[in-house]
Amino acid sequence: MKKLITISIIVFILLSSCQKASFYYNRGLDKYYYPDYVGAKAEFDKAIELNSNYAEAYDMRGNAKSQLNDTAGAMADYNKSIELDPKDAHAYYNRGLIKGKQKDYTAAIADFSKAMELNPKYYRSYLVRGYAKEKLNDYAGAIADLNKAIELYPIDDDIYSYRGNAKTELKDYTGAIADYTKAIELAPRNANHYFYRGYVYHNLNNKDSACIDWKKALELGSEDANDSIKAYCK
Repeated sequence: MKKLITISIIVFILLSSCQKASFYYNRGLDKYYYPDYVGAKAEFDKAIELNSNYAEAYDMRGNAKSQLNDTAGAMADYNKSIELDPKDAHAYYNRGLIKGKQKDYTAAIADFSKAMELNPKYYRSYLVRGYAKEKLNDYAGAIADLNKAIELYPIDDDIYSYRGNAKTELKDYTGAIADYTKAIELAPRNANHYFYRGYVYHNLNNKDSACIDWKKALELGSEDANDSIKAYCK
């Protein structure tokens, strides 16, 4: 009987700790998306203190640390999250982002691929893997991934811009212009899309169109566009 009571008390304490951990975790989410990354990290610290096996809390604390430029701390948290829950696609995706920031694109691709294996419907895994492949000069592979990202989520302007970059490298200038034009349609205040399209027009010796795009990019804050205008728009 005493043994049963002792077990019941232990179970009660564990459940209570987990409930408190969830409370701090949810507060951390609120602060993270506010955004208050310092405050969010403090809440996730408390959640982990109460439940050291809380995989989601490590993952989100990793996100907060990443936003605070604590790359090593973020990597450690993502590793722990994956150790605790190796089927969490988001942890692999987030760790891949850190590896990408470190320019370890091969390792980043491995993490993005694992994230896609676990959640094949998450378009951003295809987007960032495509970007990583582009950095490794695998432009055909990048385009294949970006095509899939567009299939899953056709209203993200960055996908078209990245695909336009890959097509530019392959000298598919017509396709690149079409992609940058679509990106501009989706995000008309993004200076980069105009700048990159201007670069393609320049490659096609279409000075007037290039200068129009660069001037628009400059208006939207692109310093690179200013250099191009000085060099070519006379």
